[in-house]
Amino acid sequence: MITERMLADSFQDFWKELLPLLTPSCVHLLNSGHGIHLLNEHGDALAPVESREQTRDPAVVSEFAYHLAKEAFSRSLSVQDAFGDNGVRNNAQGCAVRLVNMYEGASVLPDMVLNAAELEEGLELALRYESFVRHFGNAERCIFQIPIQGAGFLKACAADMAIGDCLIEIKTVKRSLAGKDIRQLIIYLALSAASHETVWQHAGFFNPRRATYHKFRTTELIELLAGGKATVDVFAELIDFICSSDVQLDSTF
Repeated sequence: MITERMLADSFQDFWKELLPLLTPSCVHLLNSGHGIHLLNEHGDALAPVESREQTRDPAVVSEFAYHLAKEAFSRSLSVQDAFGDNGVRNNAQGCAVRLVNMYEGASVLPDMVLNAAELEEGLELALRYESFVRHFGNAERCIFQIPIQGAGFLKACAADMAIGDCLIEIKTVKRSLAGKDIRQLIIYLALSAASHETVWQHAGFFNPRRATYHKFRTTELIELLAGGKATVDVFAELIDFICSSDVQLDSTF
């Protein structure tokens, strides 16, 4: 069994056949033509969130921001109020460190505590979630951590976020959108459709650090990348590959 991230970053020959137009130049066009900057209440573009000098592990800070925002929305609190609640803040810290430990297979921040600069950076990132949801205008239909059933050699997983009919993958990174990010999103869309859970009409990405997001109509994005092949056929080919007994996992990694 492997994770969706491993699948998105491996089996290059399969992906080239499935999505022949997902090339570096296409990704560049998607970045430049579809990226939208978040605005503040005055209509000005929000600045990127810079890492503090005292930040020891940006991945932990990113996870902390995500779980802080998740707790705030689930409790109908503002992010600032959630941050001011010791229990909520400490729970978000603990979740962040445990998850990064699991992802990296190593112990990060052994004391499980973020320093003042990391907490400040995490709060700033979490506040971007409020701006993002406000921009969508759909806070009552915002949910986090959507479970998705696995298939074949792919483990069950969870998408980061959804607002209304839009499934959103969160990438809290300094870089632009990458091909592997798009493949990961398509995996979620295909698994959701195959399990008859949800057929997402829109899909996209949100980057709290860059204060930007991308939103696509699902069928238009996939048919563009697949050279006109129907979305349902792309999904079927992906699921068939995941469930194939002929795939040699050991030779891939």
